[in-house]
Amino acid sequence: MEKIDLINVLMTDILDNILLIEEKALTSGREKRPTINETHIIDRIGRRGEIRMSDISAETGITTASMTVAADKLEAKGLITRARDGTDRRVVKLSLTRKGQAVYRLHSRFHKNMINDFMSDLSGEQESALLSALEKLRVYLVNFNA
Repeated sequence: MEKIDLINVLMTDILDNILLIEEKALTSGREKRPTINETHIIDRIGRRGEIRMSDISAETGITTASMTVAADKLEAKGLITRARDGTDRRVVKLSLTRKGQAVYRLHSRFHKNMINDFMSDLSGEQESALLSALEKLRVYLVNFNA
C-alpha cells in the first residue's frame, strides 16, 4: 500500500472510530441524549459561552435551515436557549442551559480522557511530532474550507 493510501485509511479509520466511541458514550443510560451532531453544536456553544446561530452555520457548513432545525431540537430537549440580539433583531444568539452545560462538561471530559489515555504511552519526541502534524492538518483544513 502506498504511503498516501495508508494515511487516508488511517485518518478515515481514526475519525470513524472516534465517532463510534462518542456515539456509544452519548447513548449510554436511559435518558434521551443529544445526537453526535447536536453534541458538537453544544460543544461550540460551550467553548464560547454564547454564539450567534449564523456563526455556527458558517463554521460547520450547516445550512441556516438545518441549524434552525437543530436549535429547535436542542431547545426542546432543554439544552439551549435562544435570544434575539438587542441591537439587531435578525441575529439569534444561542447559549447553554444548566443541562446543556452538563452535556458540554461530559463531552469535554470524554475527549480529555481519550486523549490522555492515548498520549500516555508517547515519548516526548512522538508527542511533539504528533502536535506538529495535527497543527499542520488543522491549518490545511481551515484554509481548504475558507
